Amino acid sequence: RVGLLEGHVCFEDPPLSLLFGAAKALYYAADDEGGFWLLKNMTPGSFVVDLGGTRTVTGFAVKNTRNDSYRDRGTSQYSIHVCPTVASLKEGKWGAAAHGVR
Repeated sequence: RVGLLEGHVCFEDPPLSLLFGAAKALYYAADDEGGFWLLKNMTPGSFVVDLGGTRTVTGFAVKNTRNDSYRDRGTSQYSIHVCPTVASLKEGKWGAAAHGVR
């Protein structure tokens, strides 16, 4: 596993199980190592990562899973938003940073 982001998940929609929490999205790992975040079938979801302070973010790496050999899951659309402070987060002052269709 390779850490891609230093921070912690401070909010997440309920994952499929405790084995597939959003913290898995902060690391790169092969699908057969369980390195992915999964939700229940056909469920949109989100999570929030606190970086612990002001950081310069220069890019995002998005890996779409297919749930290893089951090949029954994946992301069709995604968006990444950022905000500079916890106060901005609570006020809903997000800025779009990236989005796409996978």
